[in-house]
Amino acid sequence: MYIKIIFFSLALMVFCSSCRKSGCQDERATNFVPKAKKDDGSCTYQCNVLFWWKQQYADELINNGTSMLTMVLYEQAYGSAEPTAYYNSLPVCGEQNNQGISVIINMGRNPTSIVDYEIVNQDGDVLFSDVLLLNKNCLMVQLL
Repeated sequence: MYIKIIFFSLALMVFCSSCRKSGCQDERATNFVPKAKKDDGSCTYQCNVLFWWKQQYADELINNGTSMLTMVLYEQAYGSAEPTAYYNSLPVCGEQNNQGISVIINMGRNPTSIVDYEIVNQDGDVLFSDVLLLNKNCLMVQLL
């Protein structure tokens, strides 16, 4: 009986040590599993996008009567800021503060995504309209 228990325990240890942990192996994904030995296709992605501007552009916006900027994606407001929320120097990507418009865009299981966006003023007038290629964890867009 004792030999059977030892044999069973050894067999169980060999079986469990050969198990391969599966999970997301892409380091850019939000659910990256560093110890995964097999990619199971479960990776999910998001991109931090920072729209930023300098004081010169802020002054121009204020002189034109703009009191609020809003980033619109998929016909939905994602983030807003006053023109006075400008940067004096190049921002750090992913930095959380009260400057610019910082948004997180969930991309699901797509590591790359192309999205149309608009920057509108407080009256809904479109000031910028362009396309973003999201393929990084962080993207900075300067408004000029």
